[in-house]
Amino acid sequence: MAAEVPSQAPQTYGFSLYPELPQSGSDLIPLPQRVNGPKLKPFDFQGPQQIEFLDHLGQGLHSEVIKVRILGQIYALKLFSFSHEYDWMGPALSGRYNKENRMEAIVFYEYLDPFNNECRAFGRLHESGHSELAVECYGYVLLDEDHERTLRDRFPDRKLDWIFQDDSGSRRQEFLTKDGKPPPIRAIVKEFGSGVDKLRDRQLRKTLKDTIQLQQLGMIGIDVAERQLINGKLCDFSTTMTTPHFVMNMEMHPHLTPLGKARMEFDLFWYSMYDYMVFDEMVDEWNEEHRLQKDQVSVRALPQLYGSDSWTYNLRKTASRERVFTHVDPRLYDWRAPARDRDESSSGGQANGRSSKGSGSGRSVAKVSKSRRRFKKPPRWYYEGSEEHMAKLRRSRNRDTYFDWEFKNGFFIPTMGLRYE
Repeated sequence: MAAEVPSQAPQTYGFSLYPELPQSGSDLIPLPQRVNGPKLKPFDFQGPQQIEFLDHLGQGLHSEVIKVRILGQIYALKLFSFSHEYDWMGPALSGRYNKENRMEAIVFYEYLDPFNNECRAFGRLHESGHSELAVECYGYVLLDEDHERTLRDRFPDRKLDWIFQDDSGSRRQEFLTKDGKPPPIRAIVKEFGSGVDKLRDRQLRKTLKDTIQLQQLGMIGIDVAERQLINGKLCDFSTTMTTPHFVMNMEMHPHLTPLGKARMEFDLFWYSMYDYMVFDEMVDEWNEEHRLQKDQVSVRALPQLYGSDSWTYNLRKTASRERVFTHVDPRLYDWRAPARDRDESSSGGQANGRSSKGSGSGRSVAKVSKSRRRFKKPPRWYYEGSEEHMAKLRRSRNRDTYFDWEFKNGFFIPTMGLRYE
């Protein structure tokens, strides 16, 4: 995959692995910058950065969430860790690559880092005019040094060391800024709210519909779970892949062999299907925990798969029942359309602006150049691979995919070994 570096990218960000603090807030740019596709704008402080840290809300796999007050409004501020290369599916930034190859490998970071995943996912929701499919997002923040010190002092007992990464040899310390300092803590400002008390069929039908529509926007790896529902909406996209993405767009791998393409399509199908598998797993877990109560729920995403330990495929004597399917093929989303809409809007006619407001802030979150695109019922995506692979999809929730990478003719070529248990 060749690096996609914008010709006008500010030198502030250069080729460092992480964004650096700009000289002023006006220098902040939408992130991530080195790849095509959606980007998230910075939070508008309407002046100097001012954040009041109020309470620690919780911890995730890649983050800590803090309740904050900004300009008189309450938000949830999600602080991201500096994830290691071994958490990626892309090529490692190891010594076996020369300087040129290492620069190419850094591009994969833009597609895989949890902070960038959320920037791209919320950027897609904003540009498509469908922010209602998740909690509201108000932009990203790069904490300045004063606010990082304040954060350390405010929560001395919360063990945020894994976010700060002060240890020598840590990912943050390895990629210092131009002035030799660690890169700033990255965060995203979101709608503040509470989780759901009980799962109900009505809530589950909405969550399933939202998941299907998110996939129709070219987003997979949504991590559907009860803990991710805030104010009845999905809130976490740190593992989400948003098209264009090297897992979804085969044109990014011009030297991929036919076998490699088949394996990548199998992997993509599994990812798309897995969002519904975990939805049904959430239902199974809820019903198991409430089996002695009258709180059972019945909504299912993949009714052709059932059982809590092993999912047996429901084979009936029709071709459609025998074929493995998932609800959406995310590759069908035209990710270039929002850019074309913006170009058409700027060339003539007044844009149909749409702003989203939350917590009474009155702050514009996103403007869409065209009327937002309406969702139609998507065609099912039937897997057309081998019988062996279809049998694996039918019987297993577990996935274990091994990616290795070869640098050839200026591109990283994925080579994969698949093992399903």
